[in-house]
Amino acid sequence: MNIKLFSLAKGNPAAFAENKKLISDCANAFTQETAKFSNFASPKRMFLAVSQALRSADCVVIAVQNQSYNSIKKMLFNALEIKTQQVEEIYINLLPLFEKGKISNAALVNNSLFPVNAQIFHTDNLMSCGFSITSGAQSIIMLPLDSVKTAEVVFGSLYSYLALLAGVDENDDLNKLKRLRLTERLFTAVSKSKATLAFAAVNGVNLIEECTKMIDKDSKAFKFVYDIESRASSQPVKDYIAACAQKTRIEAKSDYAVAVSSAFSGNDDSIFIYCAVADKNETTVTKVFAKDDESARELVNTGVEFALKAAGNTVVSKYEELHSKAAKAGKALRKNIAAITAFAVGGSAVISAVLALLLGNQ
Repeated sequence: MNIKLFSLAKGNPAAFAENKKLISDCANAFTQETAKFSNFASPKRMFLAVSQALRSADCVVIAVQNQSYNSIKKMLFNALEIKTQQVEEIYINLLPLFEKGKISNAALVNNSLFPVNAQIFHTDNLMSCGFSITSGAQSIIMLPLDSVKTAEVVFGSLYSYLALLAGVDENDDLNKLKRLRLTERLFTAVSKSKATLAFAAVNGVNLIEECTKMIDKDSKAFKFVYDIESRASSQPVKDYIAACAQKTRIEAKSDYAVAVSSAFSGNDDSIFIYCAVADKNETTVTKVFAKDDESARELVNTGVEFALKAAGNTVVSKYEELHSKAAKAGKALRKNIAAITAFAVGGSAVISAVLALLLGNQ
């Protein structure tokens, strides 16, 4: 399969390197020729290059800086004269955010606007979802370039979608590749922030170890805690897995910890699993349900993937938050120094003028 990759972003290209790597690693799992990004800062030039690529490519992937994602999405619709519609599921789920004043009406409309019959790649908060449109044997895929949303779309949808296009079954090898890439992303995030992360040996630990041993050979970033207390029959599973994650973090003296529960059946015959990610301030627990015809064993694979992705999102977000605060503090400090310097220079000028006046009068 011939896949062409394009990115549209302003600013330093290195700022998006890790996000683009997630996409290119995925694409190159399904193409014989290595696909590399063609980078653009101008929408006009990018669309021209995309139109030329469509003459030979089976699949074109367009990754767009999250801040301008919706405006470029509408430009793509207009350029290709695509019929669009409001996707009711996304619109209804975003509506409460609009009613609470957390997003604008434009954000509500634009984030739920997609081509008719598009394949939608959901982000966790349904903002800047990716999508694919097909014409004959060709596909155009649009994805957000963002430290969190890119990972959500790539691992939540893109691997499966490209596998479908390439005629590849979602087998153990593909699942292992996804876990490996997720672990690489987590390792990079933990290493960059100079932190450590511990895994609680509750469930799925063999799948996690398989990947971590390939990436963190010296066990500098990742730790494992195997002595885990059993759950009391009266203790809710959600509370138990949250406690496991936090206790593991404390026992391992790590900055973060992850725990995945066993699979359970609900009263409605649904199968679910809990994933917990803990840092020193909080523990986030997510309930992940099995898809149709997904067994309890298969759900463990899904749970591990979700936990690795969630942990990566947490570490990346915390790092960016601290980096942003440090940048703002540095900017404020430079502004204060400039103000003080300006005052000192101005004050000196006034004193010199007064002295000159006094001396001149003598």
